[in-house]
Amino acid sequence: MDKGYIRWFDHIGADEIGQVGGKGLSLGRMSVSSLPVPNGFVLCTGAYEAFILHNSIDIRIRELTAGQDEDDFVQLEVICDELQSLFLKGDMPHGMLTDIRTAYTQLTGDTEANVAVRSSATAEDLAEASFAGQHDSFLNVKGLEGLTDAVRRCWASLWSARAISYRWRTGIDRDSVRMAVVVQRMVPADVSGIIFTANPLNGDRGVMVINSSWGLGEAIVEGQVDPDTVVVDKQTGHITQFDVGDKSVKTVARGDGTVNLDAETPLRAQASLDRTLVAELVRLAGQIEDLFGAHMDIEWGIHDGRVFILQARPITALPAQPLKWEAPGAGLWIHGGGIMEFQSEPISPMTSSLIEDFFTPLYGEMAPFIRTAASWPAVRVINGHLYSCLTYRVRPWHIPLVVRLVAQHLTSPSRWAAELAAYDAEVGRIASIDLPSLTAEGVVGGLSNALRAFFRYYFQYASMVQVLTNAESRFTRFYTRSIRSKDDPEAAFFLQGLESRITAAEDSIRVLADEVRETSTLAAVSGDAAHGDVREALRATVEGRAFLQRVHDYVETYGYQMYAFDFNVPTLGERLDVVYGAIRSAAARQQSLRSRRQEVRGQQDLTLERIRARLPRRKWRRFERFLDKARRDLQTKENAVFAIGRGIPVARACFLEMGRRLAERSVLADADSVFWLTWHELLALASNLDEGVPVEPLVEVVTDRRKRWERFENVDAPTFLPVGRRPGWWLSRIMPIPELDVQEDPDELEGAPVGPGIVTATARVIASIDDVTRLQKGEILVTDTTTPAWTPFFGQIAGLVTNRGGRLAHSSIVAREYGIPVVMGTVVATRRIADGQRITVDGDRGRVRLVPSA
Repeated sequence: MDKGYIRWFDHIGADEIGQVGGKGLSLGRMSVSSLPVPNGFVLCTGAYEAFILHNSIDIRIRELTAGQDEDDFVQLEVICDELQSLFLKGDMPHGMLTDIRTAYTQLTGDTEANVAVRSSATAEDLAEASFAGQHDSFLNVKGLEGLTDAVRRCWASLWSARAISYRWRTGIDRDSVRMAVVVQRMVPADVSGIIFTANPLNGDRGVMVINSSWGLGEAIVEGQVDPDTVVVDKQTGHITQFDVGDKSVKTVARGDGTVNLDAETPLRAQASLDRTLVAELVRLAGQIEDLFGAHMDIEWGIHDGRVFILQARPITALPAQPLKWEAPGAGLWIHGGGIMEFQSEPISPMTSSLIEDFFTPLYGEMAPFIRTAASWPAVRVINGHLYSCLTYRVRPWHIPLVVRLVAQHLTSPSRWAAELAAYDAEVGRIASIDLPSLTAEGVVGGLSNALRAFFRYYFQYASMVQVLTNAESRFTRFYTRSIRSKDDPEAAFFLQGLESRITAAEDSIRVLADEVRETSTLAAVSGDAAHGDVREALRATVEGRAFLQRVHDYVETYGYQMYAFDFNVPTLGERLDVVYGAIRSAAARQQSLRSRRQEVRGQQDLTLERIRARLPRRKWRRFERFLDKARRDLQTKENAVFAIGRGIPVARACFLEMGRRLAERSVLADADSVFWLTWHELLALASNLDEGVPVEPLVEVVTDRRKRWERFENVDAPTFLPVGRRPGWWLSRIMPIPELDVQEDPDELEGAPVGPGIVTATARVIASIDDVTRLQKGEILVTDTTTPAWTPFFGQIAGLVTNRGGRLAHSSIVAREYGIPVVMGTVVATRRIADGQRITVDGDRGRVRLVPSA
């Protein structure tokens, strides 16, 4: 029989979703393909329409839902209760009841066997909207009266509050949805579950994931049981994960319905599937995936060792395929450390291309030994993140290169002043050029010179940083082993209070802050207005204009501080909102950094006098030499790192000039889009601009690259590649970065002890400098890593915790100047610490304790 209101599974056409709904259509396709689907039929949408017309429910639906506020859930519940009642009390037209009785008898024989009754809406089980769990289904239904009651309840579930809300959220028109009802032979499953033909949690298309438990599958789909989980590699068929859950609940057929029972104790810890059944499920799921041409969410049941497919729908909202983190070559690779300390975030396509075109050639030229790395180039971009090779293959003939490298390191501090002067001169020369007056190739030529100057100085800094920090290590060892008594402070105490470009920048901010606090006409700066509004208010007065000039002078002098090793990221000078935020922060502090440095130096003098009094003259002189050397080298290191960013504003000005010209030609949507091109693309475009050659728009290319970058931004790049490999013993002496599995205590994190002291306060988890205005005085800053541009905010925080970095990191030295406890290199701080949570930072031991909630 295949007439009237009924469609049997094996007679459903491929275009009949409007008659049988999403679930009915998928069961029909699988049945026709000879998949093991329990036999059944569909009560078509025509029956639903006839029922609501026969009982005038359609009129009441329009009256009750007209103008309904989708956010007023209280009123929606009232409306839905009335609609549910209308469906349950409605009469079935005689012809419809006859068709249902005939089909039910044909399906079950004269025994009135139990059936499963499932909703099948026309907008259900689609790739874009699954409606999983939104409409009702009923298992173990017996008899014609029970069947017709279940049908009414399925229809009524179309107008439940949850289903209406789901349609609103997914943009499905209210009047376009109809409900069919699936009726199947009931499978009294011994084991039931779900199989996904892709991992629905991480998007891995290369695996199938099975959840299974004893009895019927309701306990799994309703989340009432901890099921067994099996993960299978689709290509090899190998089981890669087999976790046995605590299956404490078992759903079984009872009477004319189902009940949840406590599972027998032996079954709870026993696997519900064996390898043979897993292989059969994977085989059938593969056929279903091929049939639908999509990744599928499949419900199944097993009775007497035979697998039955109960329903199948496309997986909706499947995450993107997880990124593969494979080492780019031989050896061990590190992210967020070493020469690439400043860049833990994914980099723009432009900066990525500069690594190949500028960074790598200069690296090999200035440090030939680097070419002995296990893989060349020794710095690569993996999924948008920078990785540096840590493995070197040194042969006897490389000894001259090793000697040269050592000599470079040892003499690098003596060359620093000359390198900085050359860097300044080149940057100054390019900055003096009127960019708009140049040809496009002229702009790119100046940019090329600025980039070479930047990278050359960066290598100078990288060459000397280890040498400069060694003085601190030597002083610390000598003091700890030969000088320190139980009443003496830690070695780090003597390295506070140093003067540098960083402290000079902070002092300048403090001068501006004092002016804000003491001058009533500058009150706008300390308000909550955006920096543009602040500037407009200041321009209205003489004092305000003078203050704006002083802010301008500050930016000209110190505004090149960089946030990241990426030319796409604006410098401090381009972020006046951050500058005004730093001024407000300093104005709120009672003590300036300068007065604190003076206070610390006074305490140091008293301590040094006490130590000197008890030491022999010769030992004191040796101690003094170690201390002086450590202080000088740390000052040099901080001045050197501060100067790295000098070329960035000039380079960005060139990039943005090219971006502006390309935007004027409609090649790009805006000037900033230039950073989503590559260096070679920019060179070709410059030539075309000068020659007047038509250029195809690149707006869609840029959009695609931005989307890809956003995906990179939302992943946690592994610290080391290959994933899981541990670094050599030597790395922990230079750059402590704990592996993820070191964090064994769920309430404690371990990292590098950088800034001494202990503090308990509220943690403020900050993803980037854009979010730093959320930071309040006295909070502990928790972030991935910091660069010189973050330091204006160090004065207001009580402590600092980072994922990356160690004793050589810039923040470790700066933190001492501010006298705050710091723990770096925890790897997982931003994931394990909740924003607003109270934590204790122990900068002496390198521990972060999560304070339990009261």
